[in-house]
Amino acid sequence: DDQVRYKEGVLVGYRWFDARRITPAYPFGAGLSYTTWRYRDLRVHRARGRAPATVSVTVTNTGRRRGSDVAQLYLRIPAPRAGQVAAPRQLKGFRRVALKPGHSARITFTLTPRDLVSWNTGASAFRVKAGCYPVMLGRSSRDIVLKGRLPVAGGRCR
Repeated sequence: DDQVRYKEGVLVGYRWFDARRITPAYPFGAGLSYTTWRYRDLRVHRARGRAPATVSVTVTNTGRRRGSDVAQLYLRIPAPRAGQVAAPRQLKGFRRVALKPGHSARITFTLTPRDLVSWNTGASAFRVKAGCYPVMLGRSSRDIVLKGRLPVAGGRCR
């Protein structure tokens, strides 16, 4: 009938492990570093007019040697309708930073409207659902170090 049915839905790969709280040997996005890192000063700015939503953070090399780290941005996109499954978090961006010991860098992620959509089966289209979306920043899908909230499409965060 020329139709493909994806029985797993949105819970593919790391999303499946995260939704079932199963600890894999190596979480999605995990890496090794020869130094240590600190993330601080998370700022979330909602979209206004034509300006996109942004998320920024300061990353600092707190170790004794030069190194690189990959900051990863995850969002929890709400299910488009009651009864549909939503992934606990979805990767929406990543940035690699290479820093000397004691140095910091401010990195910014830009979120487009496409980053905020989910498939609405009733409408047979991608839609943005109004609400307060959890924002998570970390070193992997399981090593979340900072959290925030992003109001979307007129949604309010309390």
